[in-house]
Amino acid sequence: ARAALTVAALIERYLSEGRMAKPNKRESSWANDASLLRRHAIPLIGKRFARDLTRQDIERMQADVAAGKTAARIKTKARGLARISGGQTSAGGLIRSFSAMMSWAVRNGLSETNPCIGVEKFKPGRRERFLTTEEARNLLAKLVVLTENAEIDESHATIIRLLLFTGARKSEILGLMWNELDLERGRIVLPRGRSKTGEKVIPLNSASLAELTDRPRSSRYVFPSLTGSDGPTVGLYKSWEKVRQSLNLQGVRLHDLRHSFASFAAARGASLYVIGKALGHTQASTTQRYAHLSDDPVRRAAETVADQILGTRVG
Repeated sequence: ARAALTVAALIERYLSEGRMAKPNKRESSWANDASLLRRHAIPLIGKRFARDLTRQDIERMQADVAAGKTAARIKTKARGLARISGGQTSAGGLIRSFSAMMSWAVRNGLSETNPCIGVEKFKPGRRERFLTTEEARNLLAKLVVLTENAEIDESHATIIRLLLFTGARKSEILGLMWNELDLERGRIVLPRGRSKTGEKVIPLNSASLAELTDRPRSSRYVFPSLTGSDGPTVGLYKSWEKVRQSLNLQGVRLHDLRHSFASFAAARGASLYVIGKALGHTQASTTQRYAHLSDDPVRRAAETVADQILGTRVG
């Protein structure tokens, strides 16, 4: 019989060997799993034997993370200090990552059961904030001022504008490489593994092209690290915090620029299908969250039909 593994040992083995079973899983997803499992599961149940875990143990772990019992501040290589907050979103994410690990363990004979089966997971709270047209224009103006005053880096300002102009995900623009950029055809082509939804084409409007056309090609990355390392730029969140505070955009995340792109498209009459294509959604249900934003264009279309019918009847 195989030696029993502690949860901590199983986590490290999964993060090392599990990649072979999931070749299409993005590196950022593995990094997210590693963060959740190491920062929350190991402090709580790391010394337990994985094969002895019950559903009640998993439910207790989820409740503890949701209550903030794993909250901490830790030193990191990249940013110096990381704040681990816990909460319901982290708790739900942990159980999803832990369940995937235990399913892998069962398939590989390291555990007889997956104790996560039957656990009701916390669902991430969906909190969407859409910029108004005035807020978006103020944002663009403020980016110019902050860049001119050297309060934020020019590349960070460009990334923020591109997030608003394209509706792309932060990771897609932040890690953009020159070989993914087709300026001649006005598009970004991301290979499988670089996008959450597999291979993806992001169309570039004229505003986006203007941001990218004259950028210097000093690295394989369109927005290279400012420290000289061979990687993309870092510190975007810090720049965004300055922008947000200067405009008093409380609660607005970088990801909300993607939602704002969709809301502006809906306000101009774009269908949910078209919005979904622009955002790279593979399932129509994902775009359905913007349905309420399309109400006015749909209503206008209905009014147009009624006007035509009534006009015909009157004439």
